[in-house]
Amino acid sequence: MYIKGYEYPNDRQTPDPGNMEQIRLEFLAARASLSPSQFSKSTFREFKRKNSTKPEGTIIRNMIPIIVSNASIPNKGNLPFTNLKSITRGRTVNAVPDFFNGDRLGDINKLVKEDLSQIIIPTKHTYVPVVPNFFLEAKAPRSDTDVARRQACYDRAYGARAMHSLQSYGKQEPVYDGNAYIYTATYLDGQLKLYAHHVTAPTTPAGRPGYHMTQVDTYGILLRTSAHSSGATKDPSIASK
Repeated sequence: MYIKGYEYPNDRQTPDPGNMEQIRLEFLAARASLSPSQFSKSTFREFKRKNSTKPEGTIIRNMIPIIVSNASIPNKGNLPFTNLKSITRGRTVNAVPDFFNGDRLGDINKLVKEDLSQIIIPTKHTYVPVVPNFFLEAKAPRSDTDVARRQACYDRAYGARAMHSLQSYGKQEPVYDGNAYIYTATYLDGQLKLYAHHVTAPTTPAGRPGYHMTQVDTYGILLRTSAHSSGATKDPSIASK
């Protein structure tokens, strides 16, 4: 697993997803969900007030529902991924994302569920989304940004592995198209950072796939018209993208 900013040996370049340009174009699309008729000044003031609360559990409880908005995608949060085969061969604890979404268990083919159970089904609870493909980690003000980024890196590796296993299911050889299909976000003191993740083939015959993390954009969502590295954005909600 390669976190954003990892320095590769021999000056090897950090690989970007093959569909990076398309991803950035899609996230530039304007959205109306924070227009004055839907998100008033008083609501925005309350949003900013809640941002200053702590500890972390309060931030998660107060801020995540606002950030993810009313997206109808199946989602849960703060549940350990106890059913998944360890991606680190047991060297680390189970992933416990603050928020994640995915597909309904009933939408997955029965044979696929049986064959890939410990790859695509995070828990044994039937109401929890499977094939998680979007994650969010939130921290209280003045928390360590690097901790949030590392947690996001760890979480998304399970999502990227799940998606890759579905893409390769039934194929004679694993499929490595170089594109990103998994996203994570970190939220800390008004800064919402979005990352895309993709899988690359092993570099040696006995090696394992590489899981790479690339920053897509940063949103300053405590401003009414947020500073945005690629232009103005008026909507902090990204879970339905």
